[in-house]
Amino acid sequence: VEGIEVFELFESDPAELAVVKNATRAEFERGLAVFGQGEFEAAEIAFRNVLEQFDDVVAHLHLQRIEIMRARGSLPDDWDGTFRMEVK
Repeated sequence: VEGIEVFELFESDPAELAVVKNATRAEFERGLAVFGQGEFEAAEIAFRNVLEQFDDVVAHLHLQRIEIMRARGSLPDDWDGTFRMEVK
């Protein structure tokens, strides 16, 4: 199984949304970084900070993934932050 990178394009967003996304970009990227390190508490804080600014679908998705990983109890030995989808 190989991970893929996903990118978000802002060019098609309304100007107001693009401004908010740019303003929360550093916090969102911090959330991704600490998520990848398995630091779910810090990741949750970062994603919730983003959600205080706007209703970001991807921040919600990562909060769901954090709950899934917490329910599993421990990280796999080969954890690299890649989340394996169980269903399409």
